[in-house]
Amino acid sequence: MSRVLFCDWKNAPETAKSATLFELTDLSDYDIVFFDPLRFAISAGLRQNENEVYKTEYLPCSEDELRTFVAGIKMAVEVLRDFVIGGGMFVVRSNLPKSFIKVTKKSIVGVISNKYTESVVSIFYWLEEFLGKFACQYGIEHSFSYIAPRSRIYKAFGQCPAESICAVTLNSTEFQYVIAESSHEPYHPLIYAVSGKHGLGDTYIIPKFLIDDEAARLADLFTEIHKHKTSGIDYPFWVDRFEQKLNRANPFNRQVFDIDKEIEYLRRKRAQVFEQSEDIRELLQLVYGQGEDLKYAVKKAFDIIGFQFPAKPDSLKDIPFDLYMRNENASSIAVDVYASDKYAVDIEEYERTMKKVDACEREDKPKIIIVANAANTVVPNKRVQEFTDEMIRKNNARGYTLLSAVNLFELACSVLDSLQSPNLDEMKASIQKDILESKGEYKADMRKYFAVTTV
Repeated sequence: MSRVLFCDWKNAPETAKSATLFELTDLSDYDIVFFDPLRFAISAGLRQNENEVYKTEYLPCSEDELRTFVAGIKMAVEVLRDFVIGGGMFVVRSNLPKSFIKVTKKSIVGVISNKYTESVVSIFYWLEEFLGKFACQYGIEHSFSYIAPRSRIYKAFGQCPAESICAVTLNSTEFQYVIAESSHEPYHPLIYAVSGKHGLGDTYIIPKFLIDDEAARLADLFTEIHKHKTSGIDYPFWVDRFEQKLNRANPFNRQVFDIDKEIEYLRRKRAQVFEQSEDIRELLQLVYGQGEDLKYAVKKAFDIIGFQFPAKPDSLKDIPFDLYMRNENASSIAVDVYASDKYAVDIEEYERTMKKVDACEREDKPKIIIVANAANTVVPNKRVQEFTDEMIRKNNARGYTLLSAVNLFELACSVLDSLQSPNLDEMKASIQKDILESKGEYKADMRKYFAVTTV
């Protein structure tokens, strides 16, 4: 890569030489110069908005600052012009931002006058002059239809994803080789070469290829193009206009585009389903979790079973139950969730819940469910019991529902297994009824619930 220079290029290969546009002086040691206008504009302080390049941005500039900027740009353009005339290859990103400098100048109407006029100057004005005037179709383009499948760029990048911030066309150029264009109407050229205007060299306009080794692959590609002097296309330049027509008429190109759209839709759909799947995986906290993760899993399980989660009534807002629920048969249900690495949740946790209930007004006392993930470091089938005998005896007078988190996990899985059943609602109602009517340790009757779904 000793003959390749990356100018204002992000993630340039470590083995390649790098510089900024204002540092260009002598390019006789290089065959290829890569230039990224957006990176230059940002690093030089000439643009602030990096995400929406196609939105116009005006930056204030004094006359002195403008003169300094003009001198730097003109010198860089002269160096680049000599480089291309001498046979060099100039490769420019197609992300020319819509940026202008606001310059306040003294009015030329009378020397004594203190009036000022405002002049707006494009930060790429002199570079545009060198290339032959840019005409930009702004917007982000992701869909590429490669109209020159025999081009070296196609061979190097195939159908890998790419992004063009704006489609750049050049006016009054002697020879243009369109290598790729947008895949839907109106068709904008997105990758192409300009040859014949500035001597022996070539200028290429390219998008950003969204792959990790893009810079290294670009360096190898354009070194090969420069070596063979083929303008990147292995046939006469005038053939591409016929190939464009053929590709637009080719029914398979439209099919490829439609398939690409479907792939993109499925990719987004997959991401959405995967996110939902990961949320369901939180149910695993019911067999080993504790703290807020366990509470979230308990709420998720009750939600799957069919309980609802309304806002707490004013009378219960200051009473810190872990969850507040309701269903068709119980308008007020409070849940406390406990975890322990002991072999059972003990009377100490039970009394915490009793204090909360005692703080409720008589007419507002909710139905209470205590969920326990006891001995959560032990395999569930090795756990002796979830609640101590003392806690169970104490609960006999109160009649709370004591529910194992592992049992809750099994209930949630049984509902998920039956999502296609026409009797799913009856199954959920049966589970909810049994939980609410339990006056002690709730034991899930899975045969009963699955029998409902097969009726």
